[in-house]
Parts: sequence; C-alpha cells; structure tokens
Amino acid sequence: MSLMCGLLTIPAHRSFREKLGPPGPAIVWLLQRVLGVRRPKTGAQTHKWVCNSEQAVDFHGKYLDWGITKKLIKRDPVELGKFPSFDFDSTSLLDDEQVDKVYALASEA
Repeated sequence: MSLMCGLLTIPAHRSFREKLGPPGPAIVWLLQRVLGVRRPKTGAQTHKWVCNSEQAVDFHGKYLDWGITKKLIKRDPVELGKFPSFDFDSTSLLDDEQVDKVYALASEA
C-alpha cells in the first residue's frame, strides 16, 4: 500500500481534503516554482526539436541534455555515458567491453 493510500484512510486527512478540495492554480504555481517543474509545453521542446530539426540528424548516437528543471539550457550533444545536468560520467557506458557484453547477453535472450 502506498503512503498516499494509507493517508486517505485516515479520517482527519480525508476530512481535510474534502474541506479544501483539489489544489487551486495558486498552489500548482507555487509548487512549480519551488520544485522547478516545467510545464509540459516547455518540457516537450527538446523532443519537438529532435523530431523536426535538420541539425538533429548529425546527433545520432549522442545524448542531448537541455537540463532537468526550470528553463531549458541548450547544450551541445555529448557522447553517450556523459550526463551534463548531473556532472556525471558513467564508466560502464563508456567501457566498450562492458557494452559488448551486455549487448551479447541481450541478443541471447
């Protein structure tokens, strides 16, 4: 049982929720600002660019990272295994021997 399901069974929480109703636009706006959440329209811009841009053809096999929160940060594509938003490189994705081993195991399945 999830935590939210557990909370809904508590009479005080259920009563509180019934009195308040669904969260209003001000609460949603505040949560978006505090958490840095993008609106779907903004978040989809990366995907729309990849689908519609002639430049995107040159980036096959690359990782495109325009950030994870707030406004988009357009970065150049990087090699797979590098994650600029997190300032992190994955050693297993950059190791050709490990990649070949996983590919071989997946091919057998």
